[in-house]
Amino acid sequence: MSRPQPPLARRGPRALLFLSLIHILVLVPLLASSLANASPHPSRAILRRADAAHPKQRQPQSNGHAVNKVSGNGKGGADDDDDGDGDGYDFDAPRPIRRFKLEVGSKTVWSDCNPMSDAPVINGTTPGPTIRVRAGERVLINVTNVHPSEPTTMHWHGLSMRLNPASDGTPMISQWTIEPGKSFEYDIRLDEREPGTYMYHTHVELGSMTAYGALIIEDAPSAAEAKPAGPKAKAGGKATPSITWGDEDLQRRHGKSAPGAPYKYHQDRILALGDYWRMTSPANISAGLAANPFVWPGNPQSLLVNGRQRGECNATALAARSLQCPTSSPSDATKPLCDYPEIRVQYGKTYRFRLIGSQTLMYISLGILNHTVEANRLELIEADGSYLSPAPTEYVEVAPGQRYSWLFRAKRRDEVERDATAGVYWIRMESRWRTGPSGWARLVYVDDDSQDGNDARLSSASTSSSANDATVGKASPPASITANATLLPKEKVGWILDRLSPLRGHAAPCPPDSAVTRTVIINAQQHLVSPASKAVQWWENGRAYDEERSTPVPYLVNLYTGKVPRPSLSRSRDAAHVDDEAHRLLHASDARDVAATMERYRWSQGFDDVAGVYLAQPGEVIDIIIINRPSNISSNVEVHPWHMHASKHWTRLTRSGTFSFAAYASALASSAAQGGRGAYSDPIPRDTTSVYPSPGAAYLNQTVSSPQDNDGGWSVLRYKVSASNAGVFPLHCHITFHLKMGMAVVWGFDIDAFAGHGGKLDRFYAQTGDSVEGLSLGYLEPGHDVAAVL
Repeated sequence: MSRPQPPLARRGPRALLFLSLIHILVLVPLLASSLANASPHPSRAILRRADAAHPKQRQPQSNGHAVNKVSGNGKGGADDDDDGDGDGYDFDAPRPIRRFKLEVGSKTVWSDCNPMSDAPVINGTTPGPTIRVRAGERVLINVTNVHPSEPTTMHWHGLSMRLNPASDGTPMISQWTIEPGKSFEYDIRLDEREPGTYMYHTHVELGSMTAYGALIIEDAPSAAEAKPAGPKAKAGGKATPSITWGDEDLQRRHGKSAPGAPYKYHQDRILALGDYWRMTSPANISAGLAANPFVWPGNPQSLLVNGRQRGECNATALAARSLQCPTSSPSDATKPLCDYPEIRVQYGKTYRFRLIGSQTLMYISLGILNHTVEANRLELIEADGSYLSPAPTEYVEVAPGQRYSWLFRAKRRDEVERDATAGVYWIRMESRWRTGPSGWARLVYVDDDSQDGNDARLSSASTSSSANDATVGKASPPASITANATLLPKEKVGWILDRLSPLRGHAAPCPPDSAVTRTVIINAQQHLVSPASKAVQWWENGRAYDEERSTPVPYLVNLYTGKVPRPSLSRSRDAAHVDDEAHRLLHASDARDVAATMERYRWSQGFDDVAGVYLAQPGEVIDIIIINRPSNISSNVEVHPWHMHASKHWTRLTRSGTFSFAAYASALASSAAQGGRGAYSDPIPRDTTSVYPSPGAAYLNQTVSSPQDNDGGWSVLRYKVSASNAGVFPLHCHITFHLKMGMAVVWGFDIDAFAGHGGKLDRFYAQTGDSVEGLSLGYLEPGHDVAAVL
């Protein structure tokens, strides 16, 4: 046994000298290494140098801006948590690159056999092409605007823009618009934790009515499937990353589940929902929404699946416009244009049905008639890109912006033959929370589903089926069903959302109630622009968002250039400002003692009314409480799906009636007491949460009694602020018409990371000074092409 050493004070002077020398020899190199690799900010430099293989700095391209160089290597410590907040995201991790090209133009579309003119389209179609990528990849998507006169952007709906806020695609928030003839190459770095169903769409005016598409992030590949992430060759001394153009390799898989996926299925099927207005254009509708007097376009005439619906062409109306009814599809003269959308499946296989809420206005309920039995119930497995614990249901409700996946277990051939349906079943869609149309899609059993089962029509040249093409072409929904009959369960507040829960190990758990550091109130209410006006807007806490007037320079660009005063958290904390907010935003019971409300419920808006931005800092857990205030015009309320751009939140509560902090506290306590067994006690992370109209639903001609004192429902969005999500992002209603009318607020996360000239700004430019977040410096000025810098 070794003898214990005496305390340091009792050791001899030679021993002390020896130990001191050892400390110096060991600690000095460690300290030097630490300083050399120290991260300048927890986000470890959002703006990365373009050429990591060439550390020698070049003179930056000024492009009219002062661009400071970065001293040191700009990389930070060699850990796997890029922002230091424990979320495990590593911005610098090597990733295989996948590239795409999209073009946004316009044309007349005939989605239900009737025209919509000057409709924005992507690569010439609506919907645009499905984009498939894998979790863990770096995705570069070049978007070119080929429209002759209108600007555009592209938003990657539902994706967390970790350390890439410049690629969010929001005009005058994250970027300047893409002008006609110009292009913008979006740089999106995916980690392995966000496989799921997403979408992409334009974010300018009402372009998303027709310019949208499915974005599918497949689970990370197995080791055998994975492409090399690092350099695969060197040309001229520069590392060349692994690059794949397009997604043909993934399309060949037909959406089959990856080996490591938590749920197994043979293929997937995409159902991108839409709603359709005939004999008009998005530009005409937009003009009416902004007009004085206000012009509402009415509800749509059709509900679409994958861009189509059976419709009857109005020959008389077309003749007045010197147009004729089409007799076939413009792209294939052998296929009728006016037929039902169609989804194909093969006997006995398991499919993942991906339902995408790409509609503009309508809240839609969807189910499969005369097919679902107890053994074949729809089994929900995903919401908004988050895996769920399996949840059986007979139908799905989806608001604009939301997405769901369910497992569909196709019947055996003998079961289909017993049903005597000739292999054709009917998918039913019905409008909810607003009076509107219904719609149909065929579910067709075939022998061979090796072709694209998402095609809207069968081709006799490519597939045979028990439901032969002639039979399918004549198949129609039961004649006894009237056009707008109610065949699916009626709407209810929250649908089944209160009992959904995340799949453990695949979705982040909701922070507990005790972790909440702040509450923020968003009162959403319809108003006339002024008492003398007949123009209508949606106001949030007394002001409407207008992307054309809210800021002269995109919020994020301004953080880099400093042309406009930056948002200030100190302004939002001014005592007089807070007192004014309390009396404007809170009901009397909460406004009587503002100090007590702030103390007990951690209420603090954090709103800079000069910049028009709500501010939040890393480490905060914020309950954003969105309240459905009765219309100042009609005293009723509508459904509103609220979408957060930065990253997912948790739907902590959804309630009917009037909000108060006492009701909020009581609802939290009641929910927590369920211990994960319903009542939102195990909330799901998602990016779009509905606030329901109850009481006072407009579609039922109801009103909210004593509208000055009562509300028509409220929801709580719990948001955890991460340093990796530094940037400026909107939180808005995903009903596109409402967004046009001002239903949005702007959030700034970790604004101090963009502290302006002389502060931390230089740390957000690339070391070589030639890129912003990996994008060329054209990003900083309007009217320039923007390219990713590799």
